[in-house]
Amino acid sequence: MGFDVLAFESGMFDMHWVDDAMRNGAPLTEVHRRGLFGIWALSAQCQDLLKYTLESNTTESPLELAGFDNQFSSGQAREEFPRVVKLFFSKPGEDILQPGQETAVEQLSAWIGAEEGGAKKEMPKDLLGLCDSVVKRLDEKKDVLLRVHSPRDVAFMKRCLRDQMAYARQLAYFAGDDTGKGGSIATRPWARTWRGWSPSTTAAAR
Repeated sequence: MGFDVLAFESGMFDMHWVDDAMRNGAPLTEVHRRGLFGIWALSAQCQDLLKYTLESNTTESPLELAGFDNQFSSGQAREEFPRVVKLFFSKPGEDILQPGQETAVEQLSAWIGAEEGGAKKEMPKDLLGLCDSVVKRLDEKKDVLLRVHSPRDVAFMKRCLRDQMAYARQLAYFAGDDTGKGGSIATRPWARTWRGWSPSTTAAAR
């Protein structure tokens, strides 16, 4: 049908993690565990599509699975994200992150987990400021990171870090019954995603 990316309304980081599993021979059960929402991962109507995607990895034109939501769509992915961030920044073999920044992403993931569990905490402004400094540090050390990461991977990490902060703000606004601001934050990443598709990439969305 001419497309090479299959994009779902699920977490961007989550679906990248799902895609990695599929490309390395993981069973289809990993699709849901890693972050594809159950309305698709557990749907009988989608099983043939997911099997087709998995089988495409043995062909010359494998399908790439992607997400276009800023939230974490699985608790496992939310917990995995800080580990991936740590590996990303440590790969050049030098200290990229400064004191306080090393644990900021992990702390924000823990805050998100508590908020998803109904904690209804206040906006973690100081923690968000630290996480924002991680993004700025990525920009400052971009030349170093590009020695060991592709430009696409660097851009993807920056987007995921920004999405984590946006999701935390979204949860805080929803907890405070400000659905207008929460909803606005939720939809902006979608627009950025669709604007950002490469002209050489044809995507099919679910």
